[in-house]
Amino acid sequence: MTLHVAAAVSMAGAVLAVSIGSHALKWRLARNPERAVRTKSFDLAGRVHVLASLSLILGHATALPTPSWVIAAWWAAILRFSGALYVHALTGATWMMAATLPGALALIAGWIGVAAVWGPLEVSP
Repeated sequence: MTLHVAAAVSMAGAVLAVSIGSHALKWRLARNPERAVRTKSFDLAGRVHVLASLSLILGHATALPTPSWVIAAWWAAILRFSGALYVHALTGATWMMAATLPGALALIAGWIGVAAVWGPLEVSP
């Protein structure tokens, strides 16, 4: 599977997760006020999942050189950050929250990598 196909599949998964979360999960968790934090976790996971997937797609679409470590950082952000928040939201496992820090750092590293590699882009008048 090529990178752009994997990125598109990741985006489809993000949209599916956000759709499920915004309808079925919110209704189920809203019935118990103690679970409101889990709904917020799911929302944040979905937003980061969409952002990282879109980053992968745009990185491919622009045809600008994107090093493999930047791509790996974005995948790590999807898996570690969003994945941990999805698990927390669905199961209530608070220990999964510890996995969000490495995922957040991976996302930050990915964006710093893009800034360092792509540098200032010149726009023709």
